[in-house]
Amino acid sequence: MRGHLTPERTLYTCWTNMRQRCNNPNCPQYKHYGGRGITICARWSCFNNFLNDMLPTWVRGLEIDRKRNDEGYSPSNCHWDTHRNNLLNRRGWKVDPKYYSLASARRKAVWAAFTKKERVAIVAKQVRARAESQAKKKKKP
Repeated sequence: MRGHLTPERTLYTCWTNMRQRCNNPNCPQYKHYGGRGITICARWSCFNNFLNDMLPTWVRGLEIDRKRNDEGYSPSNCHWDTHRNNLLNRRGWKVDPKYYSLASARRKAVWAAFTKKERVAIVAKQVRARAESQAKKKKKP
């Protein structure tokens, strides 16, 4: 099938982009990753290991995210998250009226009110709901 992205192909693209950000000084995002010491664990130098570690929890539409922003990519520090939540996890993210709408500032304030444990539970619930929704879609003829 042309244009069909399998989970393996999608995760391969994620893996190569992650490697570019951390290892290639010519990559535009390098300064935010490899340039500030963000590395990829030795285990993930092999795509099959990355696939084995991350595919079981992957849901289409989610992005790889590091739980602790100043640490590298590894099985213990990575999980899948929504684009919105991934953006809120950026280091130095500040609400500046020139750049962010009131709605996004409100979301950040509400999100910050939760403890880390509560935020993890919310994201896990979103991931489960999305997986269940996709499973139902696949069952329909």
